[in-house]
Amino acid sequence: MFQSSALKFSLTRASLYFRVQRETQARFLSKSKGNKTSAVIPVLSSNLLSIRKGNKVALIADGQTFQAGTSTILDEDKKVRRIGKDKSVLSGFIGATPEAQQLQTTIEDFVNENPGQLEKACIDFSALWREDKFLKRCEAHMILADKDVSLLVTDMGYGVFDSEGGIMAIGGGGSYVHAAAAALIDSPDLDAEEVALQTMSNTAEYCELVDTNCIHEVLEF
Repeated sequence: MFQSSALKFSLTRASLYFRVQRETQARFLSKSKGNKTSAVIPVLSSNLLSIRKGNKVALIADGQTFQAGTSTILDEDKKVRRIGKDKSVLSGFIGATPEAQQLQTTIEDFVNENPGQLEKACIDFSALWREDKFLKRCEAHMILADKDVSLLVTDMGYGVFDSEGGIMAIGGGGSYVHAAAAALIDSPDLDAEEVALQTMSNTAEYCELVDTNCIHEVLEF
């Protein structure tokens, strides 16, 4: 299906990157087998992608939550939604669902307190995430987007980052998703929503960490 040489090249680089990650994990688990307290590293296999192009920004997430060992746990919760009093901000998460839902609720309060200032809302929320006794135990990653900016808020509020080149992708298959999106985003025939949908569909065909069961939202401005 993939006929674009740029896409094939990008996917090859992503494949090599992901293989290194898996080999590192395998070495860790091998060393820990003899320990009574050996740990299993969970592999996040939920994915979140933001595409900003033209007068649209799209945010899309697949349906998987996480993978641990040989078990894949699926989640039907709505990982992408509109927040704010006027529903002008897109918010999405990957991570443990109950914790992320609490984070969604909390950051919406900051968005409402800072209308039209998403970056300030995220920075203030990030500070609370680091300091609050309950929130700092929440393990999740979030992407938020409005008409002006797309931002990543990292695990335990350790940073707020802007998107690069209109693309932001995180999750277990995030490197694959980002590579596929980079090969499609400059296509003159595709808008932001179409790039996001096509990216997830293409990537799911070859990457087991990307699911075809997706939910998305789009802002047009």
